[in-house]
Amino acid sequence: MNTRFLNKIAVVQMWPEIKAAEDEVIARISNTCKQLGVDVILINTAGGLVESPGTKITSSDVDFVIHLHFETPKTYDAFSLVTLWNPLQFYFDWGYRKYSNNIVSHDDFLSCDSPYADDHVKRLTLSDNTHLEPHFNLFHSLSTPICKPGLGQKKLFYVGINWEKLGKGAGRHQDLLQSLDKSGDLIIYGPEEFQGVKVWEGFKSYAGSLPFDGESVIHAINDAGITLALSSDEHIESELMSNRLFEGLAAGSVIIADENNFARKNFGDTLLYIKTKGMEPKDITSQVRKHLNWIKENQDKATKMAANAQQIFKEKFDMAISFRKIYEELPQRRLQLSDCFLHQTSQYSLTVIGLLGKFDKTNFNSIIGNFSKQTYEQKKLVLVVDEYEYKKHKEIIDDACLEIKAIDLKLICLFKRDHKENVVNEHRIGAIVADVLDTLPDGELVSILASNETLFSEHYSSLIRAFEDNVGLEIAYSNMLLTRQDSNNKQIFEVVDKFRPFNRDLNKSNGYSRCLFKVKSDEWSSLTLKYLGWGLVDVIYSKSKERKRIARASCTLDIDNLPYNPDALNAFERDMILLIDSMNEDEQRDFAIECFGDQVLQGTIDSKINLADYTVAERRLMIARLFDAIGFPTWVRSIVRRCYIFFRK
Repeated sequence: MNTRFLNKIAVVQMWPEIKAAEDEVIARISNTCKQLGVDVILINTAGGLVESPGTKITSSDVDFVIHLHFETPKTYDAFSLVTLWNPLQFYFDWGYRKYSNNIVSHDDFLSCDSPYADDHVKRLTLSDNTHLEPHFNLFHSLSTPICKPGLGQKKLFYVGINWEKLGKGAGRHQDLLQSLDKSGDLIIYGPEEFQGVKVWEGFKSYAGSLPFDGESVIHAINDAGITLALSSDEHIESELMSNRLFEGLAAGSVIIADENNFARKNFGDTLLYIKTKGMEPKDITSQVRKHLNWIKENQDKATKMAANAQQIFKEKFDMAISFRKIYEELPQRRLQLSDCFLHQTSQYSLTVIGLLGKFDKTNFNSIIGNFSKQTYEQKKLVLVVDEYEYKKHKEIIDDACLEIKAIDLKLICLFKRDHKENVVNEHRIGAIVADVLDTLPDGELVSILASNETLFSEHYSSLIRAFEDNVGLEIAYSNMLLTRQDSNNKQIFEVVDKFRPFNRDLNKSNGYSRCLFKVKSDEWSSLTLKYLGWGLVDVIYSKSKERKRIARASCTLDIDNLPYNPDALNAFERDMILLIDSMNEDEQRDFAIECFGDQVLQGTIDSKINLADYTVAERRLMIARLFDAIGFPTWVRSIVRRCYIFFRK
């Protein structure tokens, strides 16, 4: 299609193990792209090929990825376009913050011309510079086959599952279907059996199932002649149409639509309309029957109406139109996005401290690979390796250092061992990092990279841009993906936006590489950092007055393979006490509010705080700050504090 591109895209198949409506959409995308000379590959939600899950795709494999659902975030290192096909209410029904975060983890958006859906992402990205408002369109549409307009059998087409048979209540159009079935004005398609139940048993209009091939349903509609394109209340509110409208248009059928404004706004009087909101089932049935009678009595007018509607479809909603525009304008669009949030100069020097720990070839390659692929070039990697581990794996480590010139090898006695060389303890990470920082000039940008973290190639570029925009910035941090294996051994992901200092929940770890901080020589750091454990980054974050969050989830933390064991989190209390020692009263107050008050406001803990869930140091700090906030006179607070100290003794 274009020599500047690979002419290959990926589409995320949400549920490879089952057949779903998304599979029909994927088939239509594949059919359209085949016409345009573009190959389509399928990937799973973890970014692996469906046919070979262990093979992860990158930007070198595809021009872009299309994500069809808000249920999962971007998890692959390739440019990602997510469809805005879900009504706003669905986010509230499923989990507003979680699924909204998923949407903005992608690079760009594919609008369906819904003001509700478009305004949703505009609001989400209003306060940051990491996204642009929607520009490209992709509808629930298709480009082939396009059938000649006609009335076919002059019957109403319906496809779906008869939920009433499953004991889940009557379907939304049950009365209508039963009435049309009796009169012979209906053709029904769908699975014959679902969850062990013959769902269409008793319906003489049932004609069998249709394959998810992007074509069969169009021919079936053309044969029937009439399409009923109805929407849920949520879709009507958000002005989003279902697949059925575009299927019916491509099939050349007469369309009977509800009061969804999308249909009337784009197709005017080329469609027939009924009112459904607040209407009794019998009234809906009566309206449909009236239109059916008109079609049969005015066949030439009805066919002309279908032809006019299809012409609008060809001019505005043919899926090939959307793909041509994406390919024509994507290079310029990506430049615009880069100007918004990626580094523009190379004025900063970047040092990444790679913590290898015990040697593992996979972990070693992970650190090297994540560093090497970063698009920011003014960089170096300080690879921290245990002396004992280095002696055992010297050849592998030295070969990598020779191949990649930007690696400085730092050999230290990382682990304390007994006379049999068994690890009995480990040196504090703070001492290791402080030793590296002492060799760096003020103004150097530093990040710590653990072996269980994976970075997208633009990760540090986006963080460095924050420092370019604000010379006084002390720390920048990105959104992050937490990943783990569920009980079914499926890899799941969750977007984390906030940084929670000293969060001791293993399933909500803060991570390390998401943070980029500026080296600054001052007394508190020289007196504190070298005594810290795994809470080091939490301390640096908490002492930084100027912070900036980058609303891109550009790094992934595998919480099943943390670099420390759960017992190490108990040392967070020790690190927090050392942090508090370096804080004045105003800093302590702000720290207490951030650690505890924000958790209540965000709903991440019970609004009734259980002090027993916190460490002694955390409890003292909370109580002291809350007591000060009451506003008692100074002499009263002084007496209470003295009494507290006396009874503690």
